[in-house]
Amino acid sequence: MFATNLPLHRKIWHSMTGACLSLTILAGCASPHKSVTIESFRVVKTTPESVDIEIDGSYGGSEVEICLDVFAKSRDGTVRSNGISIPVIHEGQKFRIHRKLERPRGPGKQQTDFLVVRVHPCGEETFLTQTFEWPYVWPEILSEGKSDKNLDLESIDPWYTIIYNMNDEDFFELDILMEKWNNPNERDKNGEWKLDRFRNGLFYLTQKNKWQEAVALTKKWRRFNRKSPGAAIVEANYWYSYAWHIRGRCTDCNDVDPVAFKVFRERMRRAEQILIDSKGYASNNPLWYETYLEIAIETKRDDKFIQNLFDEGIRKFPRYQKLYVVMSYQWTPLYGEKANWQKVEELANFAVNLTSNTDGTNNYAWIYVGISLQLRLENDIFQDSLVSWTKLRASLEDLTERYPSTENLNNFAAYACRAGDKEAYLKIRPKIQGHTTPEKWPSNYSIDLCDHRFMEYS
Repeated sequence: MFATNLPLHRKIWHSMTGACLSLTILAGCASPHKSVTIESFRVVKTTPESVDIEIDGSYGGSEVEICLDVFAKSRDGTVRSNGISIPVIHEGQKFRIHRKLERPRGPGKQQTDFLVVRVHPCGEETFLTQTFEWPYVWPEILSEGKSDKNLDLESIDPWYTIIYNMNDEDFFELDILMEKWNNPNERDKNGEWKLDRFRNGLFYLTQKNKWQEAVALTKKWRRFNRKSPGAAIVEANYWYSYAWHIRGRCTDCNDVDPVAFKVFRERMRRAEQILIDSKGYASNNPLWYETYLEIAIETKRDDKFIQNLFDEGIRKFPRYQKLYVVMSYQWTPLYGEKANWQKVEELANFAVNLTSNTDGTNNYAWIYVGISLQLRLENDIFQDSLVSWTKLRASLEDLTERYPSTENLNNFAAYACRAGDKEAYLKIRPKIQGHTTPEKWPSNYSIDLCDHRFMEYS
């Protein structure tokens, strides 16, 4: 049914010490147990949900147990099937391993171009990555009530795409993604630029306190491509996160240890210097401005500097929502500062006017929802700010019509509850039945509370 013994696209060997790199097995490498050969694979069964394959190879090394990670991926790295480690049995023997590849995330039609096999001692680093040319189209899984557009959006999961490629240290594909997603039409199912997930990808490492792994990754990426916008921006974000790690997101910033403040400022300066040094090749990406704007606001640069930086970014990237959201932080009560809600409302109206021809009124919702995510529970966006529920409701209606994702629908329902709008809540509530996303509901406005407020219970 399918061709077997497909040609090898790429084979790379790495020694555990980094001293051995070749397209073939090198005699005299420091680790003799690495003599693993992947000879061929064949497809034995396909379904819309999975593909069963068999992999032939041999292992002539020591008694160390070897594992194989097997997955399929697209040429640009945006589509990838799920894969797990498989133990290879005994040394000095040929092996044939059966593997079920699970379809990539999402129900839409998708294509993967390569079968990738990674070899490593179980629990240790990869020393062989072997890639076979294997174009395969995963068929669409029909879902009742879903449009083609929504199927395509649900097939895209930029966060996982970035994490997988970061874990693979596939810097070539990360650079391709950084360029491809630098496009206002490249949105995820919520309507956000996929590009912004690059910051989330690095935060995945830093939130787990894997600081050494994160900085090692940025250094490798920088060595791979010294003019990579992604590498520079990710490295700046590393130092930005590392600065907040030692200072802590405090409620009363006057209580921060003076040593923590000192190191915080040093690390923020380092992040800023990376951005300054990379401006010539990295500022063609809105993430550069988003990162610099956050640094400038959180290190309390003067108003003129912050405004000029924002204006420069918006001239180049007027449709990048996060620039407006981050700029709004300048006037909101974060970390104990006094708010200027008039400035926030002016910014929200400015953003809508600037982008209404392409994005409708979406930016009004993006700004106020973004602010709410930063506020403490004692701050109420409807009581404290100048937000207009009439405008916000219209903006959320516009957003959920364009991008009817579960997350956006939950957001709409949660804000309708907080605004006391029973009509809007009851209209949207059936659409999220059985599809609640808890992170969209503040603890003081849970969906349980909102249901009891607006729905009748016996």
